Amino acid sequence: SASPPACLTLPECALALVQGPTPNDAWGWLLGHSQTFPKHFPLTWHHIAGESEGQFRTREGMFTFRRVSFRESPTISRSESRTESGHSAPLILVAFLPPNLQYAVSTKLLKQLMWLYAGAMTLLVIWGWYWARSAAIRRRQAKSISDSEARLRTLSDQLLVAQEEERRTISRELHDELGQQVTAISLDLRSAARQSDAARTLSLLE
Repeated sequence: SASPPACLTLPECALALVQGPTPNDAWGWLLGHSQTFPKHFPLTWHHIAGESEGQFRTREGMFTFRRVSFRESPTISRSESRTESGHSAPLILVAFLPPNLQYAVSTKLLKQLMWLYAGAMTLLVIWGWYWARSAAIRRRQAKSISDSEARLRTLSDQLLVAQEEERRTISRELHDELGQQVTAISLDLRSAARQSDAARTLSLLE
């Protein structure tokens, strides 16, 4: 991650960085390079220029800044520490948070929430599949029971019909057989009666 940079608004340093993103970017007015704050963060400099303090966010990152003015400096002479307008040149303290660190916590939290959501959805899908499977099994069992009850009712009705038909058949057979036997017995009795009357008549005639 980048270090928090600061810059010194003196004509000699030309907005050079006292502490920059890298060690080679700092102390440009002493080391003779042209790495300045506006070059590193052009969009940010437009927000900082003319403001004494504040905090804002750009695509370059989040910045918190404050201007600190010095009447005299132990390392910089009074003539060097004044701008062309005659005022003391301030030190602009800037705290910089790069975009990748701005959203690091939220990204980590989002990933955790996504994993949690994925786990919950997986459990929900498994539970839904199990519930659907159980419901299908219950429906099949209920249909099987209903079909079995229907078959039992059909068999019961068929059994009752068969029993009634069997009763009718047995009754008819008994009626026919007993009728024939009764008729035969009646005929035998009449024949016997006639023979008895004829024998009695002959005995009287004799």
